[in-house]
Amino acid sequence: MDTIIVFFQRISAESTPQFYMFSLTHFIVIFISVIISYLIFKYSSKMKGWKYEKTLRYIFGTMMIYTNINLWIYSFNLGEPWYKYLPIATCGYATFFGGLTLITKNKVLFKLTLFWGFGAVLSLLGPTILEGPQRYNFYQFFFRHLGIVVIPIYMIKVHDYKITSEDWKLFFYVTISLTIVSTIINLAINKPDDLNMFYTMQPAIGGTPLSYLYEVSRWYYIAFWIPFAALMGYLYGLPFYTKKELF
Repeated sequence: MDTIIVFFQRISAESTPQFYMFSLTHFIVIFISVIISYLIFKYSSKMKGWKYEKTLRYIFGTMMIYTNINLWIYSFNLGEPWYKYLPIATCGYATFFGGLTLITKNKVLFKLTLFWGFGAVLSLLGPTILEGPQRYNFYQFFFRHLGIVVIPIYMIKVHDYKITSEDWKLFFYVTISLTIVSTIINLAINKPDDLNMFYTMQPAIGGTPLSYLYEVSRWYYIAFWIPFAALMGYLYGLPFYTKKELF
């Protein structure tokens, strides 16, 4: 019983990390994520017309949404301030929107989830978690981010959803609006190590070119980071663009 309780507990920020980037565990997770993404891309179209497809889609969507609820419960149990309930970046929104995409088949949510997939890929390559395989949050973290990547692929392959380069404008306007609001909140709280939504206070991970630019000037960093993220979203959509909007 104690083992089960410990499994579902998070470890504190002051604890020794159980997970390290570019460790064997990390490489195994990346390998599994690539294999799952490939299998969904290659074979999910076979689920067209399957009588249980809707049920499976609802279960998957509900599980994605639950991961956000689980994080809110964790913040509530710790008595954390209100801003800890806000998504740290696009992945928090994409998890919720992706789950709703599966349940409602909403095409606007589908488009946003697809473009925000680039952030999920970056999170898979550079996870910001402390928990290892002996903790539930390890699996939840990777399930959330892999889900963001595969949900749009699933909707494209199974439900024939399409996207065009023009849809990038929707991604840009929504994302830049969220970034501006998040930055205002970041500056009002002014605790970069405690609140860093959309990573406008400082880079998510140290030791990268972004962190070196940040050391020169936070404003140089922001001036580069926001256009760079917008460009990454556009480039991420390249394999999915069609010439004509079909829905």
